[in-house]
Amino acid sequence: MGPYFYKLKTEIIIGLTYRFEVFATLLARYVQIVATVFLWICVYQDRKSIHGMTREQMITWMILSAGLSGLYVLDVPSRISSGVRMGSIAVELIRPCSLPGLFCAQDIGQTVDSFFSKFIPIVLLGGITFGLLPPAGAVSFILALISVGIGYFILWLMYDLVGTLCFRTMVLGQFDAVLRTVIAIFSGSMIPLAFFPQPMQQILAWMPFQYTFQLPLGLYIGMISVREGLLQIGIQIIWLCILNMMTVIVWNRIRKYILIQGG
Repeated sequence: MGPYFYKLKTEIIIGLTYRFEVFATLLARYVQIVATVFLWICVYQDRKSIHGMTREQMITWMILSAGLSGLYVLDVPSRISSGVRMGSIAVELIRPCSLPGLFCAQDIGQTVDSFFSKFIPIVLLGGITFGLLPPAGAVSFILALISVGIGYFILWLMYDLVGTLCFRTMVLGQFDAVLRTVIAIFSGSMIPLAFFPQPMQQILAWMPFQYTFQLPLGLYIGMISVREGLLQIGIQIIWLCILNMMTVIVWNRIRKYILIQGG
C-alpha cells in the first residue's frame, strides 16, 4: 500500500499548489450553474413539476451535478497517453506495483483535494445563490453517498479502458472528449434521464452511464425511493465488477504484448 498512498498524497500536495486553477474551475462551474438554473427556471415558468420533478428539485439537481463534475477527477487517459508517447510505460509496467492501481491512487488524491477545493465551494455558492434542498431522508442520503463512491470507480474504469486505446493508436486523439460528452449526456449530468423518450430510457437502463450521476442525484432529491435505490446500487456493483474484469483482462494482455515486443 505504500507506493499507492505515496502517489495519493503527492497528488493532494500538487493540487494544493495550483490555486489559480482552482479559482478558474470554481468560476467556470458557477457560470455553468447560473446558466442552467436560469434555463430551467424559464422551462418551469408556469409549471409546478415536470416528469415528477419540481423546480426546486431541478435546481438542486443542477447544483449537485456541477459539484460532482468538479469532484470526479479522471486523468488516467492522459497519464496513459503520456506514458505511451514518452516510452516510459514499458518501464512502469515491469515494476512490482500495479500500474492501473498507481494511476487510480493519483486520481483519488486529486479527488480528495477537489472535494475541499471544488465540490464544497461549488455547492455552497450554488446553494447560497439559488437555494439547495436537504436530502430526501437520512437513508436516502447514505445511499446517495455510497452510490457516488461506486459511481466514481465506474467512471474511472471506463476512462481507463478508453486510455488503453493508446497502445493501438499511439495517440488518444478525441476518444477522451467523446467519452466525456457521452457521459455528460447519458449519465443524467446535463439533464435527468426522465426527460428522455421512454425507448431511450429503456436502452440506457442497460448501460453503466446512469449509475454515475442519475442514481446518486435521484436518491438525494427523493426521485428514487430507498427500495429502488438498493436495487439499482446492486446493479451498480455488478457494472463495477464487469468493468473491473474487463480492465484486468485488457491490462494483462497489454503487459504480455509489451514484454514480447520488448524482446
